[in-house]
Amino acid sequence: MIFPQNRDYRNAVETIEQAERMREVALGMDDQARRAISDACRMRTALDLQLERLSRHNGHPIKLNLGDGNGLSPMRGDKRARLVEILDWAIATTRADMGNIQLFDSAVGTLRIKVQRGFDGRFLDFFDNVHTGEAACGTALQTGEQVVVEDVTESPIFLGTDSLEVMLNARARAVQSTPLISNGNLIGMLSTHYHRPLRPSGRDLCLLELLARRAGRFIGATRPFASS
Repeated sequence: MIFPQNRDYRNAVETIEQAERMREVALGMDDQARRAISDACRMRTALDLQLERLSRHNGHPIKLNLGDGNGLSPMRGDKRARLVEILDWAIATTRADMGNIQLFDSAVGTLRIKVQRGFDGRFLDFFDNVHTGEAACGTALQTGEQVVVEDVTESPIFLGTDSLEVMLNARARAVQSTPLISNGNLIGMLSTHYHRPLRPSGRDLCLLELLARRAGRFIGATRPFASS
């Protein structure tokens, strides 16, 4: 026969044991979270160092402040000036002739140009509202991956489209577009353009991907700007 007080005692013991098991699970999850954060910090540091080495090799060293949370130099001026700084690095280090940074406008589902170098009004008007699958940047938006077009006159991405004429009028014979990612979401595009047909070197494409990661972190940290 089990007396009520014994049953209550057993229930209390079982509750305590369950609580202890839950505590052990929580502690294990906390350890995993700390290890994940530590691993992420090591990976970020490695990427920062790789980006610095690549940019130094290309003759335009990028000085990174590894402790500021976004891997870029301390804030100088407004946020738009920071995007110009990022774009200028991309153009200089990969020896491009022109370039732009677009941010994704989730309200309408298009890429909108925020900063640019080297383009005229017609190009800017045409590419200021790019939908998924359009041109190189829209194709990168669709796939979520870097897109390289060595010659726009021979690429199925541009052949038979209005964008081909706009590109040729802007003297943009080649282009690459690299997605800007923040917390797993595509939030923009970094594109560089070239006056002659070419494919950027593997080192340059790697550098652009690394720089795009840093830009994505910066833009993601200043999200209100991204939609302005």
